[in-house]
Amino acid sequence: MLRKKWLALVAAALCGLTSSAGAQEHAGPVFTPVSTPIVQFVDNHQQPDNCHSGVMGGGTIYILRPYINDNVAFVTTTGVGTATPSQTASDFDWNFHVAPAAWLGWTSRCGVGFRARYFLFDQDSEGFSGTLDAAAAANTVIAPPAGLSPLLGAPPRGFQAPGVLLQGGDGADTLGVHSSLKIQTIDGEATFAHEWAHFGTLFTVGGRYLQMRQNYFASLVNVPVAGTSENSLLDAGHNFYGGGPTVSGTARWEIGRSGIAIYGSVRGSLLIGRSKLNAVFTENIVSPDPLIGDKNNQASSESRENLVLPMGELEGGFEYSRALGRTRVFFRGAAVNHTYFDAGTAAGRSGNLSLFGGQAS
Repeated sequence: MLRKKWLALVAAALCGLTSSAGAQEHAGPVFTPVSTPIVQFVDNHQQPDNCHSGVMGGGTIYILRPYINDNVAFVTTTGVGTATPSQTASDFDWNFHVAPAAWLGWTSRCGVGFRARYFLFDQDSEGFSGTLDAAAAANTVIAPPAGLSPLLGAPPRGFQAPGVLLQGGDGADTLGVHSSLKIQTIDGEATFAHEWAHFGTLFTVGGRYLQMRQNYFASLVNVPVAGTSENSLLDAGHNFYGGGPTVSGTARWEIGRSGIAIYGSVRGSLLIGRSKLNAVFTENIVSPDPLIGDKNNQASSESRENLVLPMGELEGGFEYSRALGRTRVFFRGAAVNHTYFDAGTAAGRSGNLSLFGGQAS
């Protein structure tokens, strides 16, 4: 009972409206902003006496594929030791993956309200694997992006193939490389919805918190004979944590009284936070050769910087909705694109990152 009185006071303060005895209740049509499944529209222009407040929530399933600029998995240099060496960069390959989103909010009689939203993308890239034998190792080097691996030993060396044993002509190096990406956003927003006949709008303003983790993993294994082995691992990560303002606008046009609507949404965010790039190179060698011997080495590097990360989100598609008593249900399909400007890669700080695909709500 206290909660209902509190919500009524908030609505009156926001809208300047007071409830009247015997007022009829009417469920408005549904609407979806960027990255959000549904938002109820309150028809405060056409039917100001019949609108009502209410709690709303929903969930969305996205099918998204990352597109990352300069997302290099490894660099292959051939013709080493010749006058004309050449380099080829191989990028990580990503498929479409599932990403969930959910939200919960409340809207007053005049269309003013608030909501909380959550989005998660947490997936791995396609992996690379291959073998470098003694014949190819004579003039070929496979290494991670320049500057990613810390150096160790004398002379200094980073993660690469051929490894220590293969440089001495022993065995063959088996390489594996893959990347991962995790993005979490949490939004808290004030909302305002309004309708004119078949056309509706929704505007939001609030704050967003973002966690972004891009990781790089590479491994090297060489076991020429029993009792001799080399195992190396490069584990690197580029992380960002920050928050800032976010605003969005959505427009919806219903086709006649069919229940089918065309909609489009746009969102912009400006996030300020801390970026960290770290890498750990671990090397374990077991060898009876006195020139090599047993080694168990580790080297690490880390750098931090303040970063401003702009974001843009676009969504457009179709919706079918209908009222069932005091509840309105909908079905939605849409194309979406989220772009994180200057988000960098797992191996560096430069380049944009985009998530492109569709959603079903």
